[in-house]
Amino acid sequence: MVLTDTPSTSPDISVIVCTHNPRPAVFAQVLDALRDQTLPQPRWELILVDNNSEPPLAAEAVDAGRGLPIRLHREPRQGLGIARRAGVLEARGGILVLVDDDNVLDAAYLERALAIAQAEPGLGAFGGIARARTDVLVAGWRRRLLPFLGVRDHGPRPITSRENAWGPWEPIGAGMVLRRSVGLEFVRLVESVPEALELDRAGRAMLSGGDSLIARLSYRLGLSCSYQPSLAFDHVIPRSRLGVRYLSRLMYGHGRSVVKLNRVLGLPTSRLDPLRLAWRLLRRTFHEGAGGPLWWCWDLGYFVEYWRGRSPRVPAQT
Repeated sequence: MVLTDTPSTSPDISVIVCTHNPRPAVFAQVLDALRDQTLPQPRWELILVDNNSEPPLAAEAVDAGRGLPIRLHREPRQGLGIARRAGVLEARGGILVLVDDDNVLDAAYLERALAIAQAEPGLGAFGGIARARTDVLVAGWRRRLLPFLGVRDHGPRPITSRENAWGPWEPIGAGMVLRRSVGLEFVRLVESVPEALELDRAGRAMLSGGDSLIARLSYRLGLSCSYQPSLAFDHVIPRSRLGVRYLSRLMYGHGRSVVKLNRVLGLPTSRLDPLRLAWRLLRRTFHEGAGGPLWWCWDLGYFVEYWRGRSPRVPAQT
């Protein structure tokens, strides 16, 4: 497979929406928000990756008269990482914007994303504020878990860094803006290291390290990651994702993701032994109260993945 630079006759931005059985009412809001973008449509395209929806999506039905510049791609292999790979290869824009099928972008999102990318050529991947939109009141210990559900707000000032670590400068996958070169680096990586595709959702697996993987590939290209608060969108979160069962699986998956991500990137992972794991349950319960056991599910996932053994690392760069 030959990975080429941006074609000469291409839009400025390719919006990549990967979906599997989207919720119709929510997906309609996502598409309406794209229709209402202030960036003129000739300057952007919409790559819709249908990842085995039942029934399969049809571009005409999805558009429903909105006049969106949709290019539909069907990806039969299940998994978000696989779908994103397909979206990157389909995209023609120099700037890629990852939009989940429950992200409702502010009207100026694409226009601002393009302006930031043009003004700051040293940024490889960036994102902004992700607000929670729910039909229930989220309070107490559940509210402190919202960042793990893709909700964040680090304040009114941009934060930029090249530090290869977790931090507020690292964008989440929802709403992530990245340069085409970073997207192609992601394609190269997942084709050479199959384990990298295990970092994203696939079926019932709740892993979520794929966002960080894409963002951190910026550093290989000498680029930075950044939090840009002028970008904002609503993340529509259903009641079912605020239940204890879902949150426990989510936290467990996040813990596993940290270990897997470090292995894929060839980074060290701190040891966690059984005695320390038990101690963390006590400490989490003391500090977090009713939410303590859920936070401990993160530790449990980390512990289980750590002791599963070593996995192939990324081949050394030449």
